[in-house]
This record gives sequence, C-alpha cells and structure tokens, in this order.
Amino acid sequence: SINDPDQGISDETLKNTDVLIWWGHQRHGDVKDDRVAAIVNRVRHDGMGFIATHSAHFSKPLKAVLGTNCGWKGGYFEDGSSVDLKITAPRHPIARDLHDFQIPHTERYEGEFEVPKPDVLVFDGVYGSNGNKAWQGMVWTIGKGRVFYFQPGHESYPIYFQDEVRHVFRNAVRWCANR
Repeated sequence: SINDPDQGISDETLKNTDVLIWWGHQRHGDVKDDRVAAIVNRVRHDGMGFIATHSAHFSKPLKAVLGTNCGWKGGYFEDGSSVDLKITAPRHPIARDLHDFQIPHTERYEGEFEVPKPDVLVFDGVYGSNGNKAWQGMVWTIGKGRVFYFQPGHESYPIYFQDEVRHVFRNAVRWCANR
C-alpha cells in the first residue's frame, strides 16, 4: 500500500522480488522518487521484471523505466467497450498456449502510445464500440530487466478474473522473471 512504510516497496522487498506487477489508479504522483529510483535500479541493473497494467501507464515507475511520458494521444474512454485481442507474436512466450480472444468490457485507451518502440508487440486490439485499433500488450528489454505493459483493465470490469487474461499474466510473470 502507498501508506505503508517505504510504500510497500522497501529495498529489502525489492531485493527479494523477481517480478513486480504494478497497477494504480489515482495516486501516481504520491509514489516517492526514491522508491521509483529503487525500482528502476532493480530493473535496469539487477534484472527484476516489471509488469505494468492498464492505468499504470500513468505511473512514475513505468515512465522512469521507459524514459517517456507513456501517454495515449487519443485519450481514454470509460464506455465499457469490448476489445478483441489479436496475438501478433504467437511465438512470444507471453502468447504461449493462447489464441485471439475478446474481453467483453474495458476502459479503452486509443491513439499512439508515447513510449519507445516495443521490442515486440504481443497483442494488438480492436474496440467493438468504434473499430479503432490500439496496442494492448508490448514488451521491452531495459538493461538487464524485462518489461511488459498490458493495456486492458479497469476497476469497474472484472477482466483480471477472465481465464485468458490470467493466462497472459502467468506467462508474463514467467517471461519477465528472466530465469
């Protein structure tokens, strides 16, 4: 929790973490800069994996790890649209044992994602509400660490309980662990 000592991410905790999964909704600016620096150090120099999901694109750790503002130029829309995920890299370990699938409701981010060019775009997507495409899952190698960003989500929609999404996260943890 952000209210815990060292915001729940002490140096000792990070030292014992192979993969850090980050989701946040509103208090991104409250994360202390020294904690962000510790995360970036673990990713770049020690090879800790980092998974950012949905609105974690606003997070200080993802911005610092990727070195960009991580904004979506087309904005966001909380309309509960469906999204059809297409596996664009079927041989990537994060796509292992998966096929294209649909998430019935999500908050959508659209337009160009202002990040460095991904090493691999694992999932692309098309929104049911308007047919627009947007990247849904991409990876980077940052120093010794591996980073995965998965765009679908929202606290109002229980997509993290969907079998395919859980499978994505299991595969992503294995890949990001880099072992």
